[in-house]
Amino acid sequence: MSNFIILNIQALMGLTAYFLIYWTYLRPRLQRLPFHQAVLPLLIVNIFRFLGLTFLVTGQLDASLPQGPLELIAYGDFAASICALVASLALTVRSRFATSLVALFSVVGIADLFMVFPTAMGAGVFDASMGAMWLTVGLFAPVIVLSHVYIAYRLVLHLRGRTIGADVPALAT
Repeated sequence: MSNFIILNIQALMGLTAYFLIYWTYLRPRLQRLPFHQAVLPLLIVNIFRFLGLTFLVTGQLDASLPQGPLELIAYGDFAASICALVASLALTVRSRFATSLVALFSVVGIADLFMVFPTAMGAGVFDASMGAMWLTVGLFAPVIVLSHVYIAYRLVLHLRGRTIGADVPALAT
């Protein structure tokens, strides 16, 4: 079995496990919270996307990998991390720019997710030694994907002036 197949199986299993955690434990609690309170913990989790900078650390990945794509992946994650940090701080201090900053995070973070996979495939990352980044991709990436889905969902409802309740169905019900 190829590295790519193994990593995808692991990521799918992680995504399934995290979805079950979300559905069983988080969804019922997050649905009762207003937008700003519901998205804050998920934004804080995304601050840890600074771990993508590990792609730039000498010796962490196969030295034969091209540096350009690795930099694109690393800096994309770091940009999403910074946006998550700024949006989290804005929500914490109840800034009037908080919603706009959550939207900025969503755009940057989702664009990064769409860019990472083809970039990594083209660079041959999945066929090379990934070291500890293997765990990051297999365990952390599914959390990031699910958090983006929920943040985007709540953001759209918030921008439309709607809340989750009797008149708005919950995500994936």
